[in-house]
Amino acid sequence: MMIRRFFQRLNHKRYGVTELVAIDRYSGEIVATGLFDDEERFLSSCLLFNESCNVYAGRNPRFAKGIVNQMDTVAKKRAKDNDIKYLTAISLDIDPVRPKGEPASKKQRDAAVSFALDLQWDLGGDVYDSGNGAYLWFYFTTPILLTEANREIVKKQCRAWQEEIKQKHRPEQYGLKIDGCYDFSRIKRVIGTVNHKAERRSCTVRLSERSNRIRDEILAMKIEQRRKKCRKIEFDFSQELPERFKQLLKEDDVIRDLWENPDPLNDRSVHDWILGTECVKAGITEPGELAAILMGNPHGKFQRDGRTEYVRVTVEKLIEHRMRQNL
Repeated sequence: MMIRRFFQRLNHKRYGVTELVAIDRYSGEIVATGLFDDEERFLSSCLLFNESCNVYAGRNPRFAKGIVNQMDTVAKKRAKDNDIKYLTAISLDIDPVRPKGEPASKKQRDAAVSFALDLQWDLGGDVYDSGNGAYLWFYFTTPILLTEANREIVKKQCRAWQEEIKQKHRPEQYGLKIDGCYDFSRIKRVIGTVNHKAERRSCTVRLSERSNRIRDEILAMKIEQRRKKCRKIEFDFSQELPERFKQLLKEDDVIRDLWENPDPLNDRSVHDWILGTECVKAGITEPGELAAILMGNPHGKFQRDGRTEYVRVTVEKLIEHRMRQNL
């Protein structure tokens, strides 16, 4: 069975546990999450949620926090990059270029799989049909141990390696794109489960031997270390929604509509940015208050991922954007 084989290929057990995430096929909201080191329970959980959800697994092992080998439908906590101690694999997402939200046609999906197979001859790795495109997945023989000293540089090396692949192989010539998948806590579709957007089952196409070749190429990437020009803005992430924002929800039609009825064509980060800029226009410029609004946004990215660093960066960009406009 492909799901079982996929779990075995992950080979997380020596280094941690496997995160499983079920996302509602219609709303895109997280329904349940779990941490697994038991193959049978992982398999049964995938099958349980497969009919109504898109089912994803963490590409790299997580340290166990809390209950293991069952799905949590209440807290639904997601792992973050800092929860990853070993980088056991990296992957490339090869997708057809198409309007946002539109599933790939069979012809487009086949083109993505064909491109992945061509790359496999050059790079190695496993080729999977994601149902809407293709994955080229590289399992390392020896994982990369992530520490506080090397974590950020390894992430930059992963990003630089993927950019080099894109420049060399030019997927845009074939109506395709390679999405960046260099974040350590990335989740990927469990192979053997259904891609509900395309209404096609993901599947294994062609496997290869594990190797350290890509691992070594990544670690050999030269990264220029630059000082950040601006220091991080410090603020309290635990603030409640500001009272003046609550008042705006009653008085400002634009902000109320963004809060209650977001444009379905916008992704969550775009929606956060539009809401944030409207709040800044309305006079809410205190970093902690903007952070509280983004964290409370029912349709925002924080509600899905729970990443405070994303909130911090977005707030910094909102404030920087305001400062440029006022020059």
